[in-house]
Amino acid sequence: MDPGLNKSRINRLLEIIVGLALVVVVIFIVSATVRISRGVSRTLEMPQYQVRLQILNGCSVKKIASQASQVIRETENDELDIQIVALGDFNLTTVKKTILIVRNDNKEAAVQLAEYLGLDPRDNVFKPLEDNRQHITATLVLGEDYSKLSLNLPTENGG
Repeated sequence: MDPGLNKSRINRLLEIIVGLALVVVVIFIVSATVRISRGVSRTLEMPQYQVRLQILNGCSVKKIASQASQVIRETENDELDIQIVALGDFNLTTVKKTILIVRNDNKEAAVQLAEYLGLDPRDNVFKPLEDNRQHITATLVLGEDYSKLSLNLPTENGG
């Protein structure tokens, strides 16, 4: 056999292998680009308002602030992203009417929060915190009328 003929066959075979490898690489790049572009084109629906909420118990029902926190965490809301940052007791022994205290200049978020809770936004009280290290947007003080909220919290006698 002619050694030149073998060399040309090997070169031809190598050209075919390189060509096929190039086709595979191009297909892989196109596939990856399509997958990435589909992932990027998806839009995430982010809530319009972010609220950092403090919940205080202002009534005689034990652990009602904790129960309200649990209900709020489990409830989905397209407009609000509510983060519970603190729970506690209000400094007065009994508050008759539930109130929402706005703690920063984000009053529109507080209006949306009041509507979500079933409160009248016109009753919101603006009182900034002196040392707002937790960046609290609003404080919800649960009064004796807490069962009127749209949260469907259990009443003191279980109903």
